[in-house]
Amino acid sequence: MENCPVVLQHQLYTVLDDHTSVDVELEDLKTSNHVRLFRLLTLRRDIGVLLTSTYKARVQAAFAAFAQQEETRGRDENITESICNSVTEREEDGNDKRSRNSSVQASKLSARHMALVSDFFLKTVDRVTNISMTQHQLESLWGEYTQSISHSQAPACPRSSMSAGPGKRRAAPSLLPSIDEVTRVLIHYGFLARRVDAVYEGPAYWFSAPELGSVTASLPRGRKAILAALARSRYKELSEQNLGALRLKGTALSLSFHMADLVGSGEVLAVPTASGMFLRLPARTASGATGR
Repeated sequence: MENCPVVLQHQLYTVLDDHTSVDVELEDLKTSNHVRLFRLLTLRRDIGVLLTSTYKARVQAAFAAFAQQEETRGRDENITESICNSVTEREEDGNDKRSRNSSVQASKLSARHMALVSDFFLKTVDRVTNISMTQHQLESLWGEYTQSISHSQAPACPRSSMSAGPGKRRAAPSLLPSIDEVTRVLIHYGFLARRVDAVYEGPAYWFSAPELGSVTASLPRGRKAILAALARSRYKELSEQNLGALRLKGTALSLSFHMADLVGSGEVLAVPTASGMFLRLPARTASGATGR
């Protein structure tokens, strides 16, 4: 996929015939944190694979974009505030001024916290290689992180929030966001997703990536379209050229991605011929496959 270089685990089976070797190698890469595995919330519970370095770069890019937006917004708000102050200054009493200034300061504090959340999550990705983690794990890691930064200088923050003078560069534990606020931010940005199955008694979260939502929505649509086209064909098979003429609606994924998906999962057979590659429905699924 162009916007998210994720592959599905079973797509790798189209490259190597020995599925067991693929699974063993993938587990080793996951354990050593060279790749991340993600549960896609499809009916088939597909597993996505993404390089850890790519995943961390996307985390950094997402929070850097937020910092840039906050900096731009802060400049715009300061200009608007200056204009409003010149008009309403005589009409405001001291309490109103203190209340408004407190609100502005809170928004700056929020921006500063985002740098901490980004730094914390990157460190979490380095330490947790599983496909999910529990609320207890998240709370424990956040507790360790806040203790460490209370005795050292906080990580670099967005420029718009670095207005503190000398003596105010360390993050006071009492001013740090709560673990609930951290979790909400990570869910909002698409790096965590609530795990609602019954594996854990308490709350748990899947690791995720913002682009995985598009993959999850596109997969069943592309599968359904290709399987339906094969089922309509006379011999339940189509050449790659004929498949290329299909108009796959509602999917952001390429035809080659969908073909590797269906072949890797065993739903269709890839048959090489003198005239090119053909995709064919297995006899047992020649009718009625839904592609979910």
